[in-house]
Amino acid sequence: MKIDRTLRLAELIQRELANIIIHNLSTPLLQQMTIVGAKVSPDLAVAKIFISTFDKNKAQETLDELNINVKILRHYLAKNLNLRKTPQLHFIYDESVIRGQELDFLIDKAIERDKEIT
Repeated sequence: MKIDRTLRLAELIQRELANIIIHNLSTPLLQQMTIVGAKVSPDLAVAKIFISTFDKNKAQETLDELNINVKILRHYLAKNLNLRKTPQLHFIYDESVIRGQELDFLIDKAIERDKEIT
C-alpha cells in the first residue's frame, strides 16, 4: 500500500512541477527542459526529480537554476497539492534520453551502412 502511495505521489509531483514551471517561472532556461520522472522516498520526505534538457551543454546551468528556485517550487507545490508535509526536492540530470537518441543515431547509421554493402 505504501509503495502505491509513493508512486502516485511521484507522478503527481512530476505533473504539478511541470505545470508550476510553465505557468509561474518565466526563466527561458527552465522552459527548455523536461521533467522525465520523479521518485519519492518511502517516508515521503524527499523527492528526486529527474530532468532532461534540449541542450546537453546547459544541463548544469539548468540544475543550478532549479536549485535557485527550489523554495518557490516547494511553495507552489505545497499550495497546489495540499500535503501535510511537502517533500524536499532534489533535481538530477537524467542522461537516458540523450543516450537513447545517440543509440538511435548509431543504429540508423549501421543500418544505412548495411544497405550500402548489400
